[in-house]
Amino acid sequence: MRTGLVPLALIAALTCTSTVAAQTLPPPRVLPSEGGATLYAMPPAGVPLPSMPTAGYRPSAYRVWQYYGVNYSGWLRPRVIQVQGGGYYLYNGYLFPYVNVFPGEHFMPMAKE
Repeated sequence: MRTGLVPLALIAALTCTSTVAAQTLPPPRVLPSEGGATLYAMPPAGVPLPSMPTAGYRPSAYRVWQYYGVNYSGWLRPRVIQVQGGGYYLYNGYLFPYVNVFPGEHFMPMAKE
């Protein structure tokens, strides 16, 4: 068992102690200029900067749920806005015909001050 470990230890010691020569790279090439044109990072003085496009508005995926409310049974129903002359659906503005017929069924107060 010991005779098998000695050659393995010797190979590991020789591998770890060997020196590695650093690789030498050639110097970088100089590219010829194309017609003497100079590349600017900024436009010359007097030239306006190009405008960047503005970021677009991204609506929330949860925004559609503001038009629905939970009724007394736990089901989702379209929200109805109750005004003095009647009521209308919040999502499209159509008249809600049953404001006076079912006075408490579509209205759910959230808080009283």
